[in-house]
Amino acid sequence: WFLKGGGKAFTSPGKTLKELPGHKGLGVVAEKAIKEGEVMVRVPMPCCISLSSADGTELEYALASLTAVIEQALNSSEASKSFGAFTVDSIKLTIITMREKQLGSDSRYYPYLATWPAEVHSAPVWTASERAWVKGTRLGWHAERARRVLERVHGAIYIIVN
Repeated sequence: WFLKGGGKAFTSPGKTLKELPGHKGLGVVAEKAIKEGEVMVRVPMPCCISLSSADGTELEYALASLTAVIEQALNSSEASKSFGAFTVDSIKLTIITMREKQLGSDSRYYPYLATWPAEVHSAPVWTASERAWVKGTRLGWHAERARRVLERVHGAIYIIVN
């Protein structure tokens, strides 16, 4: 998939393309020092999930209508304290990636997405009992605020999509 999509792994003596046990894929493995600036892998844009991945799909139009909702959720005083690094584009990219993951083998990114773990345990989506373990800590504070913003964005997305 990667090579057919125009990707290139630059191999030479001391750099080989190998299957990586436990990682569901291939990797360029350096067996000797790599020179500064030396290119190991080239990934063309068609192999990358990006904002343009939604172009021409029903998701493109849904994302356009979600922009104001996402901006409002991110600009709330609660969100600005806990989501400083998030942007409208990063939220849109997350939605695009979720959609591609949902498509399963019909996604053009399926071979890449199939290497991802089935679940990711992130503090904002922990259960109430899991969050209780970090209540009163800095992590707990950020996780709770992030969870509230995610609920707001999710609620708005749910209404628009359904």
